[in-house]
Amino acid sequence: MPALVGSVTLPPLPPPLQQPSLLQLPVLSWATPAPLGGSVVPLSGDLDRGWHVLNIDGLGSVPRSLTTAARARGGSRLRNQRLDGRSIILSILIWGDTEAQFVQRWWELEDLLCGTDVDRPGVLSVLRPGQSQARVIDAYYASGFDGEPGAGILDDVVVVTLTCPGGLFRAAEPVTFEWKPEDPVDFFDDGFPAVSADSIGGEQDVTNVGKVDAWPDWTIIGPADGLTAAITTNGVTRQFVFTPVGGALEDGAAATITTDPRAVLGPNGENWTAAVNWATGRPWPIPRGTSRITFTAAGVEAGKTRILLAFHPQFRVA
Repeated sequence: MPALVGSVTLPPLPPPLQQPSLLQLPVLSWATPAPLGGSVVPLSGDLDRGWHVLNIDGLGSVPRSLTTAARARGGSRLRNQRLDGRSIILSILIWGDTEAQFVQRWWELEDLLCGTDVDRPGVLSVLRPGQSQARVIDAYYASGFDGEPGAGILDDVVVVTLTCPGGLFRAAEPVTFEWKPEDPVDFFDDGFPAVSADSIGGEQDVTNVGKVDAWPDWTIIGPADGLTAAITTNGVTRQFVFTPVGGALEDGAAATITTDPRAVLGPNGENWTAAVNWATGRPWPIPRGTSRITFTAAGVEAGKTRILLAFHPQFRVA
């Protein structure tokens, strides 16, 4: 038979979730692919445009794929994980004061969002309330610019799906560093000539505020005979060596080293893969947190040679 165990006081129910107002949503903008002008267009916050994002889905932590292997004693073991791409879904209201104005705005927004193609992504920018810098992600139109049945005279809502193969957001502005040799200094007062070394060395503590590795780009502006760059994180050091193909970089000539994707380009955009000694090291990422970067460059000249480093911190969420 049932037994009486005493009365129970239930906790109060939580208040119902409130839908955010348009002013509380992140501010979105869209940079069109370069062939379409490369312009930045607001998707929210500028009602004079005649469209506004009503809802956003897909700004959370990037999805990942897990590889597991069965264990003989039962269960499984995680063997590997890989961050995947993501889809972002935007519900966008489009309106006009007249049928002609509505149709013109519909065509304009379709051209802005749907003009992406292979190697021609748009860039979605997300600025959350209270933040000073936006996070951005490369995106391609996938589907959804169709509208709702029965609408499409003075207003309509499209539910657009953007595919983001990279998955990660990055800071809109890069972190940059520049090193250059000092001008020679005359330490003597008795007519001896000033002496300046033909090499420079740099050491810099670099903080990656992102939540995953950042992949930097190097630019070496000549004259320069070569570059050796190393990074030390938690006591572990990695380095790579760059030697210009065919001899020293000439005055004003620039070579570029990118790490994602890995590529080495000469002054005219030619493939300089052979300029890096891949057997002894390869261009490295900058891990999350603080690392120390050291480098030496030979054959430099004061006032002309420059070594540039730039990277975008990356994040799993917008």
